[in-house]
Amino acid sequence: MATIASAYPSSLSLQATTGLAGFALQDATPTIISWTAPNDGNLHRFIVICSLDVSSAETGGAVSLVCTPPGVGVQTTSLYAGGLGTGPAYNTQQRLVQPGTTVTVEQSSALTGGAATVWAEIWAA
Repeated sequence: MATIASAYPSSLSLQATTGLAGFALQDATPTIISWTAPNDGNLHRFIVICSLDVSSAETGGAVSLVCTPPGVGVQTTSLYAGGLGTGPAYNTQQRLVQPGTTVTVEQSSALTGGAATVWAEIWAA
């Protein structure tokens, strides 16, 4: 049995980012960023930190987090609902995930009107 110190590193490190330019929402449903936990038999923890700036009121443009927490199965969480008015919005989510699972921040509905940019990072151990 692994000790807590060896099974879980003491700090999180940056695993994926949109970078300074961010990700302009599209008339599509692409993956924005993702990270796959090591398939090492241990639980892994992550934090997703996001910022969304809507510069022209949206039609569509929802953003979601998809991951597989232990004992739950695949789970989808809304980070930002589509159809937001102008201005900034912020969201932070944290979870434990099963080994080998992929954590994905995705655009879950097409942006058919308006304009918005999302900045996101996945920090994990």
